[in-house]
Amino acid sequence: MRAILAELSKLSGVIGTMLVSTDGMVILTDLPEGSEHDRVAAMAALIGRTTDSSLDKIKRGHLTHAMFDADGGKMFLSDAGKGFLVVLTRDDINVGLIRLEMKAAAERIRSY
Repeated sequence: MRAILAELSKLSGVIGTMLVSTDGMVILTDLPEGSEHDRVAAMAALIGRTTDSSLDKIKRGHLTHAMFDADGGKMFLSDAGKGFLVVLTRDDINVGLIRLEMKAAAERIRSY
């Protein structure tokens, strides 16, 4: 699974990647040193669980992928079966490419 995160981290504009459990624990990380791994993991899991629960309540199914824009860049979140796959990027990225690569990566993680 480390190789999967490393591949995603090599994409243009990607700052780092993580796999976090649904309760916010870091499973694997490929974020740069100095990043607040635990804080990112807790935030991503909370957002993922809340979004998934809300989608279920309005009968829209379960979360598969989400993107969040902020002043400092983007955060992508995908259900990877064992937890949430998180990708942090700069603002100037190819959104379609990131989504495509994350979908493939999430499927590979699910197969482990």
